[in-house]
Amino acid sequence: MTQLPGLSAKYESLVGRLQQFWFELTGRFGGKYSNPEFAWNNPVAPTAIRFLYSHELGERYVNDAFVAIFNTGYIFHFELNDDRTEFVLDGDLADGAADEFNEADDLVFAKNFGRITDMAIGPDDYLDVLAIHGLEGTIYIIIPAGNNQP
Repeated sequence: MTQLPGLSAKYESLVGRLQQFWFELTGRFGGKYSNPEFAWNNPVAPTAIRFLYSHELGERYVNDAFVAIFNTGYIFHFELNDDRTEFVLDGDLADGAADEFNEADDLVFAKNFGRITDMAIGPDDYLDVLAIHGLEGTIYIIIPAGNNQP
């Protein structure tokens, strides 16, 4: 027996079978399981994953993924293939895993934010980062170096 996400009743029950029928009919299962694209062997606490569609940070980052980590204050940059179906990884990371935390250093886009609680693409198409330092929160807006924006 396979227990599907979103089912609140036991599959064998009439309610469970009706729920499964309804979810299959409406396509509300929300997708299917796939193995992680990348894993850290040391614990990290991802708080946000965002895809940058904008050219505001430069052509290098268009359509790539950014992952914010709570416990380190790092933002990792993952380049995606042309089909946007997998990460482009090489060297020690080609296996899709960082065996030691510093093995992923080449993926670090930015760091020293404190504890990142959220990240978004702002109305100006830059990355906005919400982080906490002790009891205070700070919003950072990441813009390219040399940009004279206020």
